[in-house]
Amino acid sequence: MATAVVLGGGISGLSCAYYLSTIARQYMKKIILIESSTTLGGWIRTTRYPDGTIFEHGPRSMRPVGKAGYNALTLVNELGLSSAVLPVIKSHPAVQKRLILVHNQLHTLPSGPSYLFRKVPPFSKPFIWYLLQDLIARKKKVEDESIHDFAIRRFGKEIAEYIMDPVCRGIVAGDSREISVRSLFGNLFQGEQEHGSVVKGQLKQTQESKLEDFLHNDLAVKSKSQGWAMWTLRNGLQSLPEALVRQLESDNLVQILTNAPCKRINFVDGKAMVMFGESSLLANHVFSSIPSRTLSRLLSASYPALAQYLSSIQSVHVAVVNLEFKGKVLQNEGFGFLVPSSQKSNVLGIIFDSCCFPEHDGKYSHKTRITCMIGGKWFRDVLGDVDTASLDSALELAVEAAHNHLGITDPPVRNHTSVQKGCIPQYKVGHHRILQGLHNEIQENSLNLSLLGSSYEGVSVNDCIYNSKLAVEKFVKKISHS
Repeated sequence: MATAVVLGGGISGLSCAYYLSTIARQYMKKIILIESSTTLGGWIRTTRYPDGTIFEHGPRSMRPVGKAGYNALTLVNELGLSSAVLPVIKSHPAVQKRLILVHNQLHTLPSGPSYLFRKVPPFSKPFIWYLLQDLIARKKKVEDESIHDFAIRRFGKEIAEYIMDPVCRGIVAGDSREISVRSLFGNLFQGEQEHGSVVKGQLKQTQESKLEDFLHNDLAVKSKSQGWAMWTLRNGLQSLPEALVRQLESDNLVQILTNAPCKRINFVDGKAMVMFGESSLLANHVFSSIPSRTLSRLLSASYPALAQYLSSIQSVHVAVVNLEFKGKVLQNEGFGFLVPSSQKSNVLGIIFDSCCFPEHDGKYSHKTRITCMIGGKWFRDVLGDVDTASLDSALELAVEAAHNHLGITDPPVRNHTSVQKGCIPQYKVGHHRILQGLHNEIQENSLNLSLLGSSYEGVSVNDCIYNSKLAVEKFVKKISHS
């Protein structure tokens, strides 16, 4: 029987502990989750007001796409949250209208067949032209390259500047000229490498996609049959980690320790000695879901090469400003808008929360909620040093952006500003080599260590949950054959 330590109480760590208590239960003696702060849930943070209004300060929705997407719905179903799911179907304006800001004008990104043969600004050609360019462009065998360079080669400058650049800023708050296409958009990269073009690759992947194993509960089946594009929970996405915590706290196999920062990990004779606070414990396996740079500091004395790989994965900071206005003040319905890095604006983008999930407007629905994202790769340029950044300055920039880009002249009636320090890892070109180096170091040193969380193979909540499950399944396979 094994004792496992899970480092980190975000969604990855909580999911890992849950899967250990279910999938691996017959092999477990004890599951101990250690969190350095006083709270659990990581970057999923929700503020709930007495009138029912909800502000999200981190992830706010999830997509039921692929194995990871359907796996997350399976988890929601197992936790008894199915009745709390708020879905958005593909025909909804929040799905159909995704905007970008170019020359201080909002433009709808092409979406669906109706845009194929029409020229819409800021694009100079009908969208079919860019797809044809990908089909006739020569395949280039590359190990990796930036999202920007990849998009230029396959589709041309306009797609690189007006789609891939702002989307990269929206997903990881990063620079498309630095971020790896292989690591962030692996399906696009593989499309070219395996099938000669992105379009052919997408068609092939759609044909070969086998999700039957993930469509074994009513919620996942419903999401597919009804055409969900995204979903959240009625009381905010924080309800998901809260449900995991309740489940784990009721399990006698599981112990959760908060306010217990880990100080060091030593691996000796197939065991791990984990030192935290004033205590230590011996474990058969460590599942680390803490940021790679934090883990690096715990291992630097004993495993400098491993620590170096871990410390090379950088993260960026994002200021999140939630604004509530009286009345319906948006001229455009939609998901929101993103700002290409070539445009003049102090925000990465603004999400139209009231359009996406009006249920979160609370009792008094005649209002408008939006969320502004500021910083990322450009945090220091806009707000200065993260440790001294002014919340008031972030609020002012958000209100100014709402005025300049959305024409909202009234002051907000309610607001919330937070700075999420180091919240999004940056998968820069060559990130796959770092992952390979980590794998080799762990294997060569025979470390009973699994790396989880957004630092490695996927920044979305779906990815974090699914990768935790895969790590536990790998652990079960290993321990059952030992």
